[in-house]
Amino acid sequence: MGGRGSIGSRLVTALRAAGHECLAPDRGDADTFRRDLGHVVYAIGVTADFRTRPYDAMRAHVSVLADVLEHSRFASLLYLSSARIYRLAGRSAEDSPLAVDPADPESLYDASKIAGESLCLNHPNSAVRVARLSNVLSASEGPTFLSQLLQEARSKGEVLFRSALDSERDFVLLEDVLSLLPTIATSATKRIYNVASGINISNGKIATLLESMIGCSVHVAPGATVARFPVIDISRARREFGFAPSPPEAMIRQLVSRAAPAR
Repeated sequence: MGGRGSIGSRLVTALRAAGHECLAPDRGDADTFRRDLGHVVYAIGVTADFRTRPYDAMRAHVSVLADVLEHSRFASLLYLSSARIYRLAGRSAEDSPLAVDPADPESLYDASKIAGESLCLNHPNSAVRVARLSNVLSASEGPTFLSQLLQEARSKGEVLFRSALDSERDFVLLEDVLSLLPTIATSATKRIYNVASGINISNGKIATLLESMIGCSVHVAPGATVARFPVIDISRARREFGFAPSPPEAMIRQLVSRAAPAR
């Protein structure tokens, strides 16, 4: 479900290439509640534009999910959540306590994902699981933090960081995500897994790459605050699946290099 989004569509392609039968139902398809769905990956979501689409975000992350959990037949369901929910937490292990400030507009996304997780984790089927994804890096364009910066660099010759250069976050390669999600969906022993690289990269590092490789100027928005996420703990996925994600800096360099003007 969500098979036409940036991650869902690529997962569908990868599964079909591996010889699996894969259904990507349309939103509102009534047959979803009539057929046996088998193993479900719930990839419906609103990401980069959640600030301007708060009601859509809540529907995607909570309301539609509730209908699927209540009315559908399935062997397992994997809900794609976000490692962003660790934003206000002191730790980033799967069992870490989470914090949400309901008055903070930035927390609306976190709150919706946490609500979706709660629906999943309180479902009586223990094969209903959660994967908390960090920022996914792909060679394909998409509405992501990095792709937006690269678009600005190409079109304007300058980029604007809306958070301070000391800000840092985790990036994980799409290929690593696609290789792990089917295993979590079908054979995991726990109910929550972090899917991340376990490595934080700062805005300052990205700014340096943009300046040196593209030649664009870098600006920081007035009053920009530091958004520093805890390093994501991926020890559970390492132990259970031998998960060994690729270092993300090489992909970031590759993406920046592709955006650089021909010399």
